[in-house]
Amino acid sequence: MPILLCILETFFIYKLYKKFQFKNFFVLVYLIVYFYCNAILFDIYILGNESVLNKTLVVIDINSTAFDLVFIVYFLFLLSFYLMFYYYSPLKSENTQYQVNINSKIIIFVCFVLLVTAYSNLQVDRVTLKDEGNFITNTLNVLLSYFFIFIVFYSKKINSKIFFFFVVSFIIYSISRFEREPLVFLFIILLFYYQPKKSIVYLIPVFLIGLFALSYYKAFSAIALRGDGMGLFFAYVKNNPISLSMLDPLPSFSLLYDYFNSNHLFYSDFQFSYFTSFQNQFEKYYYGKEISSVSKYLSDYYVKGQYGVAFSMILESLLNFSFFGPVFLAIVAKIIYNFLIKHFYYIQTVINVMFVMFFLSFVRTELMVMIKIFIIPMVIFLVLVHIHKKLTRKTSFS
Repeated sequence: MPILLCILETFFIYKLYKKFQFKNFFVLVYLIVYFYCNAILFDIYILGNESVLNKTLVVIDINSTAFDLVFIVYFLFLLSFYLMFYYYSPLKSENTQYQVNINSKIIIFVCFVLLVTAYSNLQVDRVTLKDEGNFITNTLNVLLSYFFIFIVFYSKKINSKIFFFFVVSFIIYSISRFEREPLVFLFIILLFYYQPKKSIVYLIPVFLIGLFALSYYKAFSAIALRGDGMGLFFAYVKNNPISLSMLDPLPSFSLLYDYFNSNHLFYSDFQFSYFTSFQNQFEKYYYGKEISSVSKYLSDYYVKGQYGVAFSMILESLLNFSFFGPVFLAIVAKIIYNFLIKHFYYIQTVINVMFVMFFLSFVRTELMVMIKIFIIPMVIFLVLVHIHKKLTRKTSFS
């Protein structure tokens, strides 16, 4: 059954691509979730890498009912997303006249801050850097990504050398934080920015190289950048065949499999987390109550807290609305997207890129984490853009 569902989902990709082409929010988000849901199948049946089953959080039987159920709930989301967005019609065309004049000195200053911060980050190990992260730091990181999107699409002509300096500074900063997401964000932003006239086929080698790089990025950052030598890194690559599911889908798949196989009682503690998490956060910040996130509980339970465990937006939706959960996610995504496009139609490209970035992170974490590190910065950014447009209304529409 999983293979049949994967074939149907692939057909949906073809239909979306034929209607919207490749560089479209709907297509890219669908591709992200599609890859995340089917990575373990690609490992086993295409790459022939069955060893990934030895690296799961729990023992997995590919012939079990639980294995099939995981792919059924994945299919529910992808089918719902396809149906919700395939028949979408743009509410308004983008107002390309909306632009801002960003002083080059501001961009240079941001680059300076990025490089200084990167140098500081490289003085500590990855674990310490992660432990020192906080809400303000994460908010600034996401706002920085939004700022990058904004200057790419809506600033007036920028000196090419300054723009290149900004891109390089952004990459160095991302590497210094031992994170892959900012680099993927950069690729997505540039993908929307450039308008290649050649076929999508030319993007396939870039995609494959990117997958290889991302597969070993954490190992590279932990080994090579810490001064342990490239020899140790190459030995790691030799002993660990490339695996698509090891990018993050495997832990999330393991949690879903365990949920269907035997662990309903453990996960029952997290039912209705879409609602209870707000109360928990309120009690944490105003009453000092010690509350751990779902991800922290899972890390303690499955790996004794040795490292973080990627969660699953699909699993959390099941805990809140049972099998309607994946369908609910697609419906809410459509409603929110329509609302943002209706009220911020003049930055439609930014909205599209932001949604792609959102789902890239949301597939492997919980809603409350996304609210704190992504949605709050997004609201701040949109408010600032709205204020700026109000102040420059006459100029924008002249």
